[in-house]
Amino acid sequence: MGTASKYWKLIRLDTTGKRQAQEVASVKAFFYQRFPELKNQIEVSDRVIQHRLLTLYRDSSIANSDRLMTECCLRCFISHQIEQTCIQLELRFGSEHGFTRYDLFVFVLDDTLAELNQPRQSNPGTYQPMTTKILQTFDEAKASLSTWTNRLVKHQRELNAFLLEHGVYLVSDWAILNDTNPKQLQRILAEFHSLTEVEIEQAKVLLESYHQIYRQARLEQRQAGVKGKCPPPSVEQLEQIASLFERATNLRLSSEVTLARLQTVATWLRQYRIHVR
Repeated sequence: MGTASKYWKLIRLDTTGKRQAQEVASVKAFFYQRFPELKNQIEVSDRVIQHRLLTLYRDSSIANSDRLMTECCLRCFISHQIEQTCIQLELRFGSEHGFTRYDLFVFVLDDTLAELNQPRQSNPGTYQPMTTKILQTFDEAKASLSTWTNRLVKHQRELNAFLLEHGVYLVSDWAILNDTNPKQLQRILAEFHSLTEVEIEQAKVLLESYHQIYRQARLEQRQAGVKGKCPPPSVEQLEQIASLFERATNLRLSSEVTLARLQTVATWLRQYRIHVR
């Protein structure tokens, strides 16, 4: 559930760079023309509203003016989600790494709904705000609009570069372990972290065991069409990884210790990637 005002209030930066929620009267009027039943409702169903707006937005038979208004409703909603993603990043990393949501806003809160005041430019080189890029690449069958917005904001190039400068690398431990091969790990731990041969060998065996159990399962899921973020290994997977590790090293690890060691290896790799990037 959400509030209807998200569809006619645009979160943007003013000329001084301050955040503001700008009520857009023409978009508000259009929204309530299409959703008159929502005028007196405090909370509304985002799923229902977005489905109807997206259906209208993709309807080639509607007037250009109505299509533009529909697009603006969706871009207003997206701007709220962009703000929420920046807030989440601040809450998760800001205090430790020295930045605030306002440092992030400048990279992604760039929409002004300029088309409402001037004709749309047909030149393919015309600048597109973040909200437009998100909307044009959105597939309702694959994710919610909120999830897709969150994903694309976190992949925005300049925002990512800023976060890297502050020591934040937005990739999960499990994704890092998935795309690191044992030879790479061996080199990084020896040259960058200066670990002992025993520590390197154990980390290498642990990664190989992880690949046999966790990464193989992820590959099978992807082949079956299952996508999304890499979740933490299950208890069963951790036990299987520990079993493979024990066979190779004669060292028995509990599930908890296996998880902790995997996270430690991922931290070493994350530190290296931040350094080289």
